[in-house]
Amino acid sequence: MKINELPKVAIVGRPNVGKSSIYNRIIGKRESIIDPTPGVTRDRHYRLVEVGDHHFLLVDTGGITYDNEDVFADSIKLQSEIAISEADLILFIVEMSGFTEDDYSIAETLRKSGKDVILVVNKCDNPVHEQVALQGYELGLGTPFPLSAMHGSNFYELLDTICQKIPAMEYSEEERNIIRVSIVGRPNVGKSSLLNRILNEERSLVSDIPGTTRDPIKGTLTYSGFELQFMDTAGMRRKSRVHNDVEYYSVNRAVKSIEESDLIIMLIDSAESITEQDKKIVGLAIDRGRAVIIAVNKWDLIDSSVKYTEYVDYIRFKFSVANYMPVMSISALTGLRVSKLIQKIIEIYEQYTFRVDTNELNDLLQKAQEKYIPSTKKGRLKIYYGTQIKNSPPRFLLFINRPELMTKNYKDYITNQLRNTFHFNGVPIFIYTRKSE
Repeated sequence: MKINELPKVAIVGRPNVGKSSIYNRIIGKRESIIDPTPGVTRDRHYRLVEVGDHHFLLVDTGGITYDNEDVFADSIKLQSEIAISEADLILFIVEMSGFTEDDYSIAETLRKSGKDVILVVNKCDNPVHEQVALQGYELGLGTPFPLSAMHGSNFYELLDTICQKIPAMEYSEEERNIIRVSIVGRPNVGKSSLLNRILNEERSLVSDIPGTTRDPIKGTLTYSGFELQFMDTAGMRRKSRVHNDVEYYSVNRAVKSIEESDLIIMLIDSAESITEQDKKIVGLAIDRGRAVIIAVNKWDLIDSSVKYTEYVDYIRFKFSVANYMPVMSISALTGLRVSKLIQKIIEIYEQYTFRVDTNELNDLLQKAQEKYIPSTKKGRLKIYYGTQIKNSPPRFLLFINRPELMTKNYKDYITNQLRNTFHFNGVPIFIYTRKSE
């Protein structure tokens, strides 16, 4: 069974009633950002949940509001409506303190949907609150379910109720060719638009306002026998420009997404210059050992006088530390070369996971030393033997006579020999040395 065939349980409600807290408690980890500021969650988040013999996809959504002053209100409402339409069961979250006009409007929408609904009255922290929660009957969605996401009271009863309303389905993580890809870059370069184009659906909110995306947004695409798991991340600005807690946590989640990925799409706006922040993001990916593709977005808007080869030279000059990375010009808006970008992801991933035959590796090391070997007053370097100790990314251990004779320049020389021979494009290579007699 494919993961998308599992039952879907959507969490909906107005802003700041505790939807993300309930989502985090059910999945057992703090994944969605929790903040008193209304509207922190804006997109749909999916997570596989296992409860006994039951497996289902839990969907967290943004707070639905009918406030026209909220610039994101319509987009968030659309995301929630999509979650409602595809859900098998809906958890409608309200709070014990009282119901608002938005609560009644959402309840009306849910009744019209014809979907099975559990009305959850959150923030019931004591027995008195649980009695007050019975007022939820007036929303016309059946028996109210009192809950405290903060303290966990009635939490396991809620899980039991969910399992009673959805079919028991087994799901096993069989061996699959999974490629985890994070789309990273500065704010407003088109990360969410690219994810939506790749998935051919509105998974991420798109806006000209920097910082629209906060939590990493995930989506899966099956292509050429691979399961590509994409993550759209928050725009990463310099620390000095991060002015609030929500953005701080968003950037931290983006860094975590890089660490959990195999490959990074570094997205750049073709109309903007390369900045130090761009270099830091790429450097972060390299330090974490991630493969990188540099994608230049909005190429459909580039001046016709700009030659692609010259722009690539500019990219290579700015990212001199990563001159081995492939550069692609794309347009998330029109779909220009997006399919080729997906093909390139698979190509780079196969290099990222490639393991060099030990005999071929030592033949290369022998020939490399015959071409050039450093010799100093301290002595002459000798590489006796080499082996690849790990892939994803490729890591090599060289047994040499004296480690202090292995200079950075010669290590770079060996790295380039490996790249040219085994086509490690877009992939960082790590070389370690050990003394051997």
